[in-house]
Amino acid sequence: MEPQYSNAQRNLAAELALTGQVPAAREVLQRYLSLKDTRIRTIAQERAYLTALSDNPAFLAWGDRTIEGLRKAGMPEE
Repeated sequence: MEPQYSNAQRNLAAELALTGQVPAAREVLQRYLSLKDTRIRTIAQERAYLTALSDNPAFLAWGDRTIEGLRKAGMPEE
């Protein structure tokens, strides 16, 4: 994975947290937050981003699960 590709880092942090690898998820999240092109830094921004992309229920369910992982990884709410 390209270490500077922020979307991949954010998704990886969520997936690691959801699979019980919280310490690794927190590391990846911190790396993601330190990237210069990072625009989504809070749960609120993630939710706004996802709802702007689609109103498809399956996509939004995936988004809710991603948000759950980002919370577990330590992403701030606001």
